Amino acid sequence: MKKIDTHFFNPKQQELNWFNRNFYYATTIVMIALMVLSYFFFQDSLVKICEKSVGLSFLSLIFDPLCHGNVGHLIANCLSFFVVSLFLERHFGSIKYLIIIIFASSIASITNDIEWLIEGGLTLEQNPGMGVPSGASLMNFFLYGIFFTVIIFDFKPYLAQKWQPIFTIIILFVILAMICWNGDSSAIISNPKAFFKFGRFSALFNSDGTFNNHFYSMVPGFVIGLFANIFALGNKKRQDN
Repeated sequence: MKKIDTHFFNPKQQELNWFNRNFYYATTIVMIALMVLSYFFFQDSLVKICEKSVGLSFLSLIFDPLCHGNVGHLIANCLSFFVVSLFLERHFGSIKYLIIIIFASSIASITNDIEWLIEGGLTLEQNPGMGVPSGASLMNFFLYGIFFTVIIFDFKPYLAQKWQPIFTIIILFVILAMICWNGDSSAIISNPKAFFKFGRFSALFNSDGTFNNHFYSMVPGFVIGLFANIFALGNKKRQDN
């Protein structure tokens, strides 16, 4: 029986202990399964929970990323998550990536509530839109921010690894396409042309040109990833010295 090339799942330069290892994208698979199952079997219950727990609550931090507006929204979020996870889970390993996802979903819910706070208040009486869950898209944009920092700091070591630069560039292209996506998620079946619409970084802006909660989720991901990489780089230099 032919042995599976584990370099497809784990970078050569990564130390393959249990904490760093990519367990065949287990975290990505489980998360997508949760999104799909929650939409088809628990969606109404989850939305009601999030509506009752607005205002930076623990329940909204957990369940917001599992709420989707329609099938098109679910497909777009699962595809976005799958693409960025192909790179990130391989880079960090399954256990670390699970921790990052939990943190990302919490930050996404918080940034969603902050935007509502800026627009009108943190209660349904002050702001009727406050009860709308953030969905998985904000978590995805936080992960995009992490992805960009990894590209900046760690892309050079990948250049010597045959197919990996091509793999990384393809994922980068798809992520940039998702950031530019401006389609109607409800029209994926009835009008595919309306679903596949793109504009210049249009996913980061409201219709009036102001930044939206996608932007406010991606920036913390980038900033946190930036500081984490700078800290890791400084720590490595100290160890070398």
